Amino acid sequence: MQITLKKMVLTAMLSGYLCSSFADETYTLDDEIAYLHAESLFDYTVVSSSKIEQKLTHAPSIISAFDEIDIKRLGARTLSDVLQTVPGMQVQFKSNGRQKVWVRGVQSEFNQKILIYLDGVPFRDVFGDFAIDEELPLENIKRIEIIRGPGGTLYGANAYSGVINLYTYQPGEKKQRRVKVEYGNQNTQSAYFAVDQEVEFAKFFIDGKIMHSNGTTPEFDNTGNPNNRSREQGLNFVRLKSGFFNNELILTGYWGEYDYKRTDIPYTTDNKRLHRNVYVDLTYQHAFNNQLSIENKLNYIWRDRMEYENNFNDNSKQILTRSRKYTDQVELFNSRNYLTYKANDTNTLVAGFEIEHNHINSHFIDNLTYKTNSLIIDPYYQGLGFTNYSVLMQDTHSFFDKKLTLTAGIRYDALQLFKNQFSYRLGLVYNFTPETFGKLMYATAYRSPSTEEISRAPVNAARPESELIKTIEGQIGYQSKSASYTLTAYYNKLNGVIARNRQENMLEKYLNTDRTDIYGLELESKFIFDEHWDGFLNGTVLNPRDKNTHQLIPLLTDWTLSFGLNWHHKIAFGELHVDNNVMVYGNRTDWPIDTWNQNQPQRYPNRNDHFSDGFAIWNLGIHYDVKESFAKGLKLGLLMRNVLDEINFSQNFTLPVADKPASFDNQYNRRQIVLSVDYAF
Repeated sequence: MQITLKKMVLTAMLSGYLCSSFADETYTLDDEIAYLHAESLFDYTVVSSSKIEQKLTHAPSIISAFDEIDIKRLGARTLSDVLQTVPGMQVQFKSNGRQKVWVRGVQSEFNQKILIYLDGVPFRDVFGDFAIDEELPLENIKRIEIIRGPGGTLYGANAYSGVINLYTYQPGEKKQRRVKVEYGNQNTQSAYFAVDQEVEFAKFFIDGKIMHSNGTTPEFDNTGNPNNRSREQGLNFVRLKSGFFNNELILTGYWGEYDYKRTDIPYTTDNKRLHRNVYVDLTYQHAFNNQLSIENKLNYIWRDRMEYENNFNDNSKQILTRSRKYTDQVELFNSRNYLTYKANDTNTLVAGFEIEHNHINSHFIDNLTYKTNSLIIDPYYQGLGFTNYSVLMQDTHSFFDKKLTLTAGIRYDALQLFKNQFSYRLGLVYNFTPETFGKLMYATAYRSPSTEEISRAPVNAARPESELIKTIEGQIGYQSKSASYTLTAYYNKLNGVIARNRQENMLEKYLNTDRTDIYGLELESKFIFDEHWDGFLNGTVLNPRDKNTHQLIPLLTDWTLSFGLNWHHKIAFGELHVDNNVMVYGNRTDWPIDTWNQNQPQRYPNRNDHFSDGFAIWNLGIHYDVKESFAKGLKLGLLMRNVLDEINFSQNFTLPVADKPASFDNQYNRRQIVLSVDYAF
């Protein structure tokens, strides 16, 4: 890995240098600083931390923030591309080709322990999972705010190890039309459109996308046999946002379908999955005066997860032995209401009341017998609807000419199926000088079991309770016109971690088991080298251990590094950008040998010892933005992800049933090359 990493760094620097040698040298460092600050490289205003607007350096949370320009510099096509650069986050691939993210060593089989919102609308399915790949488009994202650490006081259940807030542009904010087309290897094709239109009584924004790709062809299936099938995938979505009364009232409707094929299963099985997402959201925000304002959100979310599976007797696929259609449906009704009172220039109060109603339905149809069977084993949960209520209070107070800010918050969740929960936090932020600051925070959060974790348990089985986390974290930071650096230390204490019970032949039985301690350090930095160059350097060191066995937690690396080097210059009618970023993972810890019983195969013939070694992935983007002439608004791009086409693996997170073989390692995506033409007018 050392030779490969050195090669990546040298090549990345050379790519920018070669471009700069053809550029005109009239640009100054002041121009560069003005350009980057105009695009908010450092001076972010965030709302995720306390539901009030605050500078990033004053917010009582550890936050990573990205705006549209940052996303473009990363060459990000998916949320995963952004998250892999964030300190403390480790992106893992599942056996089915989808992705999950672990924050600060907190693991989950699905993305259940992080809460994600798109314009304040929660995204999750029956597994508590959400997508970080092509299923969640980034084309209209205005900014992304990522809380690293618990967010339970403001966000409730599942804001366990982190919170991701994605904000799109509001109606009337861009006042333009946009068309974007992409074509790449793996037969990747996509088309995106957006129209922002204002009429006499309202503002409308409508956008949509069609995408298809053959995807990566993994080297092996989940039995370790050579694979020659590609991970085909497709996306269709359309969204309409309507703004009334100067956008105080916004009505949003969204419909999307994402389908993909599994290639990790044996060749005798064909498996295709379809996710359908529909939501309607009504948001009303109003400021009565300079002191009092309200926000009311009412949304309905419907998510279908369908799976079509055919089994054949042999590889010839002539005789069908089983054919099923599985359906998991989740309906969510959500009402969230907040009141903000600014008592004076140094004191702000936030109060909130939330209601959430869930309804679940899971079944499968046998296509050979035409019988419908419930996937919910215990009749108590069949067609179950349950309602949770929440109240929260937060007080933000500044002292000593606003150098010291104290934030205290408490939340109470009344849960229908589980024990009620208190969440609380205390945050101190002190600005030593205009450039230096420090933060100290303590917070708690919880994660309720997903509907899948309770509904598929055996009849009368004890269901798991919520798992809990307590975190203390501190940060010191420096921010100037040309640089921003933060160093964060944290300690996580996890109790009642929910895990599958592998001691029985029931994969769907979950229990509260492990206690885990995790502590670590995170470095996050952005900087401007000179009038043409800027970059970032982020890193993490962590020590995750099971409190009972004192063993390192499997599948995690104890260090990560990400860095980027970007060059841009005015050339001819526009600006040329060359953006590089590299993600580096250290060696991962394998499952311990005693995880498998004596008669159970842990290794397959094609599994190599280096599969859990560290690796580095280099991504490169080149794009040209036309700023003048008749083609103003035209952007031409070339994106290369995994430039060197490295083949990397990670062990499967799911433990097998006793006496059955373990699944083969999961493979990261190989090289992807995409050309794009983007025109705004």
